[in-house]
Amino acid sequence: MTDNILSPAPKWEPPRRDLVRLWHGCRRVDAESILSRGVDLTFSRDATDFGRGFYTTTVKRQSTFWAWERSARRASATGFAPTVLWIDLDRRAMASLDMLAFGDAHVDAQDYWSFVQHCRTVRIPQHHGGPSRLYDIVIGPVAGFWRQRLVIPACDQVSFHTQSAVDCLNHAIQTPGRVGMERVANDAA
Repeated sequence: MTDNILSPAPKWEPPRRDLVRLWHGCRRVDAESILSRGVDLTFSRDATDFGRGFYTTTVKRQSTFWAWERSARRASATGFAPTVLWIDLDRRAMASLDMLAFGDAHVDAQDYWSFVQHCRTVRIPQHHGGPSRLYDIVIGPVAGFWRQRLVIPACDQVSFHTQSAVDCLNHAIQTPGRVGMERVANDAA
C-alpha cells in the first residue's frame, strides 16, 4: 500500500497562476452595472457574515446559488436573471492589502464566531466603518446558521470592505480578459 499516512507529502509547488479566480453571484442588471461602472460599496448590505462589503467566493457552485437567491425575489422582472461574474484578481495585489483570514469555524472558534455575531447584529453606519472596515479583505467559511455556529461545508467567502480593496477589484474589472459574465442555467439551482 503506497498511501501510508506517514508517507512524505509531495514536493510543494507555488501556485502556477499569479491570478485567483473569484466568483460573484448576482442579477444580470447588477452584473452589467459592475462591468460598466465597477464595484460600489454603497450598494452593500448590513447584517452579513463579515459586515458591509462586496462578497465573492472561490467556489463557482456557491456563486450560482447566490445568483439564484438574489434573483428569486423578482425573477419575472427584466434584468433580474441569475448571473455570475468571474474576476481574475492578481494575488500580489491582494497580498498588499490588510487581510483577516479565518481558516476554520468549528463550534469553539471564538474569534470567527464573535466576529460574525458582531457583524450580523451591530448596525454601524457605513461611513463610520465597523470591524470589517479594519481590514481591506476578510476571508473565511460561510456561516449557514450563525446562532447555532454552523457553517456551509465546502464553501468560502472573500469579502472586500474598503476603497483600497475595491480599487484592486475595479482594476481587474477594467483589464481585458480578467472579468466575465455568465448567465446561470435553469437547471443549476
